[in-house]
Amino acid sequence: MKYKIENLKWKQFWKLTIVSEAEWKRTPNWSTKRYVNVTCECWWEKILQLQKVVKMETTNCWCKKFIPKNRREDIYWKKYNRLTIIEDDCYKNNKRYVKVKCDCWTNKTIELYSVTSWNVKSCWCLQKESIKRAKHIRDRVRITSAKRRALKKSTEDWTVTEKAINELIFMQSNKCNECSKDLIDYHIDHIVPLIKWWEHSIYNCQILCPTCNMQKSDKL
Repeated sequence: MKYKIENLKWKQFWKLTIVSEAEWKRTPNWSTKRYVNVTCECWWEKILQLQKVVKMETTNCWCKKFIPKNRREDIYWKKYNRLTIIEDDCYKNNKRYVKVKCDCWTNKTIELYSVTSWNVKSCWCLQKESIKRAKHIRDRVRITSAKRRALKKSTEDWTVTEKAINELIFMQSNKCNECSKDLIDYHIDHIVPLIKWWEHSIYNCQILCPTCNMQKSDKL
């Protein structure tokens, strides 16, 4: 039976929708078969034999082969670390992608295996919090180190706090006081060094980049 591709275009046969006609292919017994480009409900594109699609001998693009029917919806609304699986999204390169919701109310599309194997734990909000926490610890270490050196010289006046340092960075427009470059990392420097028996006060402090601070050393 001959099929006109114009009448079949964009018609749906079970899970498959015919898009256009593909090249005819010759079988091992030297007969030719008509093939068409189809899209499945899982958004996967494939070239299949026209007769098998129309007669519904082929009903999908093998996407059901990779997920057993009884397991398809078992993962919905399950939580993995900060991610909750909402629904299926698509298939790409035989990989299943799902829509997830993070605890911070962000929706993302992630590969299912990455979520269930705990390789991906959040929508990057966890990493951002870790970076922020690490920066806070680094700031505390810098201030404590400067206080320790000041106490050895008995020059501590207790004005150098984390809040005061943040205000000093804001006053310097987040730039080094020497080279005026943007601060990626910074050191708390004493304008008049402690070795000269000067006080450890916020009024004697400036924010420098690590390079400028190392070059300055204990010079005025």
